[in-house]
Amino acid sequence: MIRPLVCSFFMFHLSLGQSPQRDTLVAAETELEDLLENVATENGESQDADVLEDLRDNPLDLNRASEAELARIPGVSPLLVRRIVARRTKQKFISVDQILEMEGMKEGMFELLRRYVAVGTDGWSQGFDWPNVRIRSRLQADSPAADVRSALGSPLKVYNRVLIDTRQSPENGMRFEGGLVTEKDPGERYSEVFAAGYLQLTVPSVDGSILIGDFIIQSGRGLAFWRSSGVTKGGDVLGVGKARDTSIEPYRSTEENHFFRGVAVRKNLGWMSFKAFFSSRMLNGSRNEEGIVTSLDSDGLFRTQSELSTRHAVRETIAGGIASVEAFEGFLATVKASKLTLSRPVALSRYSDFSGREADLVAADIVWKWRALVFSGEAARDRKGAIAASVGFYLEPARAFKMVLAARMYPRSFNSLHGFGMSEGGVIEGERGTYVGATIQPSSWLNITSFYDAYVFSNRFSFQSSGNDFLARARFRFGRRWEMTIQYRKQNKPMMAKAGESGLDQMRLERTVQDRYRWTLLFV
Repeated sequence: MIRPLVCSFFMFHLSLGQSPQRDTLVAAETELEDLLENVATENGESQDADVLEDLRDNPLDLNRASEAELARIPGVSPLLVRRIVARRTKQKFISVDQILEMEGMKEGMFELLRRYVAVGTDGWSQGFDWPNVRIRSRLQADSPAADVRSALGSPLKVYNRVLIDTRQSPENGMRFEGGLVTEKDPGERYSEVFAAGYLQLTVPSVDGSILIGDFIIQSGRGLAFWRSSGVTKGGDVLGVGKARDTSIEPYRSTEENHFFRGVAVRKNLGWMSFKAFFSSRMLNGSRNEEGIVTSLDSDGLFRTQSELSTRHAVRETIAGGIASVEAFEGFLATVKASKLTLSRPVALSRYSDFSGREADLVAADIVWKWRALVFSGEAARDRKGAIAASVGFYLEPARAFKMVLAARMYPRSFNSLHGFGMSEGGVIEGERGTYVGATIQPSSWLNITSFYDAYVFSNRFSFQSSGNDFLARARFRFGRRWEMTIQYRKQNKPMMAKAGESGLDQMRLERTVQDRYRWTLLFV
């Protein structure tokens, strides 16, 4: 119930200041809802939602934004990004409306795109201007879960965020950004407040930047580093087939695990680019009597003495580098490597078999954009020599038809402590599968979307088990403001259950089948 409400909130919030034009606003709103379906969290402050808000508050200049920046816009295909870059190479944009003249551009997509782009440098100053400051605070009473007894702190949930930046100047090109995010969960003491922050200086005149503080890295198909979006099955059925250009971005979320803390630098040299980073931060987890960390905490909740005992269990230090080369137009190759050291031994008791104090990883990915096809692939090798791979094809064979094909192969022995790629749970280990997704729009009033994913586990149980996931959705538009959506999703997953009622450890394999139906009627 919370997730749909959060999606609705962001749809409203992101549409502030936008005036309805023609009858395409309905299509734009529903496309955005699909994209936000897997973005929103219970507190609504995921990194992806923050990206959307940042793009709304700081629209990209169509004549200056890089391909990686344009690819951040929700729903924009890699082929459309190429067309935008090719168009401005021949002739600069003088109006956002000129996007409508491009091949394959539909008015529904235009209404979605125009939220996040602009043309020109009106209002830019010489050097640093007065900073743009955005402040958000939220206070609510929300008692801890019923199973939490003897909470140490108040039931208040407190969230604060301050972002500051200066607009770029065409003359010296310098831009300064900073941010601070804090959150106290219900039941936590104020001394346990989570905080994330950063300072970043971008200097386009030397085509480089430096970031100090908290950041994330997204690259390729997510085998080596976390990806902030595009790997979750759901509303955006085509996102699975897209690869991400390597980027280092400030971290502004309240999710307490998937980020780095240190320093990162970037330098572009024409057809080559280099990035380097260093991170050192404390991780939370459980330790046994010998002091070995047996699990890493994933919720970041410290409401009781028991939960507090998991805080700052081990220090993670990691250094890495990334090099990208555009061998020829449309073909980008990237090589990345990282070396991780832990302050104490770790032996994860989960189905992961990682143990030790070091974890090295080497990975390479390619992205090839050619006509109506985008191919992406990534392979990664861990310290023990296990290799994982993922490939994807994104095709637009016709204006009304788009599809993706993707495959993954993650050995049981593979370990990527910082990967989050296409899988049933985002974990890059012990799974192989294939995915196909497509959208068809035979007419202006009908859009059909579907995907099917079949996978095999080899790590969650002592024997192999398979599952599948299917979604079909039809969207009908009636007149200028009415729209109806019918959706069906079926998930068939393996699960382990107790063999008897005696509480013994004997387990048996069972299956859970979920059928979900959704009907939506929208009036704008």
